[in-house]
Amino acid sequence: MDTNNLALILIQLYLGLIESQTPSTITCYSPRPFNPSCTDKYAALPGHLNCEDLGHLTGKPIPLPDSEMEDIANQHNRVRSNVTPRASNMLVMHTNAGLVSAARRWARRCTADSTWYQRSTPGAFIPGQNSLFSPTAITWTDVIAAWEAEKTHFTYGGPGNDATLIGNYTQMISAETVSIGCGAADCGGRYLYICLYVPM
Repeated sequence: MDTNNLALILIQLYLGLIESQTPSTITCYSPRPFNPSCTDKYAALPGHLNCEDLGHLTGKPIPLPDSEMEDIANQHNRVRSNVTPRASNMLVMHTNAGLVSAARRWARRCTADSTWYQRSTPGAFIPGQNSLFSPTAITWTDVIAAWEAEKTHFTYGGPGNDATLIGNYTQMISAETVSIGCGAADCGGRYLYICLYVPM
């Protein structure tokens, strides 16, 4: 099979998956055929972050300077370099401005609940997500330490790993993940910290 036919089949599968998961009552949906324009590509995905009215985002953004975002990426790389057993193919993680922007907006929704298509970019990767709610404002070092602490429940190659206990940690150490962007918001006395990762 040539690459053009394979690409067409993958696109059809992708579009079919979106259609099969489209709720009957949605507020952000384009009934037109899939279109690569910026508006339609997000409108085709129910409840996508880029379709939301920014006025409905209730959380107050917590500033995250570029230098601190770089430090977050470096802290992830430290965690990644210390996996056991030692990784043979671990890629270096870098900051991605698009993911930073999306994570900031996502945090301002004051909910970590999401589906893959609400944070995806059609034609590109679907980001993974880590999140943490805290009753007080904490540092990103504390956030990363909380996610890293999940490794006490993780056994490499173990059949008994519980994804609900290790999901943040395993996203941090996924060997092929290369891009990260984070954001945080004050949600009226609760603080939400979110990082998005590509690829998931």
